[in-house]
Amino acid sequence: MEMFLRLSAMLLLGYATAPRAIPTWDELQSAYAPIEAPFEVREQAVEMGEKMLRTRISFPSQSGDTVTGVFVRPRAEGVYPVVLLLHGLGGNREQAIGSAARLLIRQGIACLALDAPHHGERRTSADHSLWLRMYSELGSEEHGINDLAAKVLRQEDDGAVAKLLQDTIKTGVMDYRRALDYLGTRKDVDKNRIGLMGFSMGAMMGTILGAVDSRVKALSLCVGGDPYTRFMQSRSPEEQMTLACISPSFFAPHVAPRPVLMLNGRNDDTIPRSAAEVLYYSAREPKQIRWYNSGHRLPDKAFVEAAEWLKNRL
Repeated sequence: MEMFLRLSAMLLLGYATAPRAIPTWDELQSAYAPIEAPFEVREQAVEMGEKMLRTRISFPSQSGDTVTGVFVRPRAEGVYPVVLLLHGLGGNREQAIGSAARLLIRQGIACLALDAPHHGERRTSADHSLWLRMYSELGSEEHGINDLAAKVLRQEDDGAVAKLLQDTIKTGVMDYRRALDYLGTRKDVDKNRIGLMGFSMGAMMGTILGAVDSRVKALSLCVGGDPYTRFMQSRSPEEQMTLACISPSFFAPHVAPRPVLMLNGRNDDTIPRSAAEVLYYSAREPKQIRWYNSGHRLPDKAFVEAAEWLKNRL
């Protein structure tokens, strides 16, 4: 089965003549192996809203900085399923919560969202400068390239932006593995009913997280895809491995038999249809993809459908 998956991926991505570009599952998993060390989660600023309870949380990341996040659940006492909300590039936990939490709370589902590394409260002045460089690159239409990955990876500099993006994804996945440990300690959480909703970069991170951590039982991936794999053949073996470890299509087959729903825009320039289909076709059943007449910003009904889909599977 492992050989079948590797051969299928090579054919899909056009690497039949470069098998070293396809890492083994052991190699991919080892990139996200947790450090077994005790850590403390601080709970602060518990707020009681009309229909929800909101708790700010923080804990140390494996890379040494402080992870900031929020846990939200229905106000009534009970034991709730939880959906992890992973925001997109340049976003923060509040954007993720604002996009979906009210829909999920209405369904009787709690939510947890973290600031990704180099985002939100974790963004430093150095990070800010690098993101500005990236956004400047995104404003260019040289060579007719429209999507995010091409513009980031095309930069002829010290590779700082690409490294920042790689660290965001890898460290961010590990942060959520620690968050799953935390959820397992809460008496108001059903640890056997944990789902995930990721947005853009968060959908890529979510695919990797779902593959390496079986505690995630269902994945709803909004405007997700894999824009990186097509660049691998032109890279050195070391660079190929680095890209593979943040390329969700290498991880997607290992999510099964847990279900995956992808929601994508037909006119998305950031994650074009080709990148979305690479991720979709690399996943195994059960899976589904829904297309909307939109760009990278999906219509509101897409989030309603994603929340309903998660409710039915949790």
